Amino acid sequence: MSNDYWYRLLFKVKLYEVAGEAFQHLVNSVLGATFPRFQSIAPWGSAGDGGNDGWIEEERRYFQVYGPKASSSWQPVKAAKKATEDFAKLKVNWSDVRHYTFVLNDRFVGIPAPVVEALKALVTAKQVVRADAMGAAEQTDLFMALPEDRKMEIAGGFPSDTLTDPEPAALNEVLQYLADKDIPIPSTAVPVAPDFEEKIAFNQLPKTIATRLRKNSYHISDVDAFFKGRDTWIAENIAEVLRGIYNECVMTIPAENGDAPALRYVLLLEKMVPEIAKSHPHSLKAYRQAAEMVVAKYFEACDVYEEP
Repeated sequence: MSNDYWYRLLFKVKLYEVAGEAFQHLVNSVLGATFPRFQSIAPWGSAGDGGNDGWIEEERRYFQVYGPKASSSWQPVKAAKKATEDFAKLKVNWSDVRHYTFVLNDRFVGIPAPVVEALKALVTAKQVVRADAMGAAEQTDLFMALPEDRKMEIAGGFPSDTLTDPEPAALNEVLQYLADKDIPIPSTAVPVAPDFEEKIAFNQLPKTIATRLRKNSYHISDVDAFFKGRDTWIAENIAEVLRGIYNECVMTIPAENGDAPALRYVLLLEKMVPEIAKSHPHSLKAYRQAAEMVVAKYFEACDVYEEP
């Protein structure tokens, strides 16, 4: 899996998950890395941010950010109304507005027509020279154009292809065990069971993800080593936790998205890694690699993804 492919999936997963202030923070990170003169605006006093979540002063370009919750059925008409109302506040509180960008977390369904029409109306009425909307697709394009160090800063690191390297306590325990263990690359490939391949095809997993599952299946014996000498509850508990996490991934990322199988895989890994491991890039990388090994084992056992 190429670096760019992995970064793209990580960023798309973030967009599916974040809302409200978390979405605004993510947008500010991307805009700040993309436009050197971009300044984010924090709410202040009774006027708040005056309809301005961030701007490029020299260009008189203002950004307003709207990130509805993923679980809510947000209304396009409501989004259009917010775009118009925030612009009105902008005109009152900030001078010489030339370019207005409404940043919406549409989660890749596309900017709804009411929002487009509302922004066109502002230009037609000559209230602003330019008004446009920035959806998840354009945000992803901006992110992918960033240097790798900035992408890593925003999305975090990713597991290497070499594989060398409930608050689920049992899941955290196996991840820590694998993350701390020096696991060598297998000297010979372990044959992949036919039903493993059948399950890959049935779940429509793309080639890149399927390859990672096969590689990590060579390490199932390393995962099994963790369970030796431990009671059977641990394995059963982890299976139950993973089923719950995977179901959350299915609910978060709809099947209609063309990248759904790959995005669910990445989101599953992200949800498995404990928060404490995300504070350091090296720990995050090791835990993500460990998570992939655990997923491979439970994929084979049909505890995650759909069984043919």
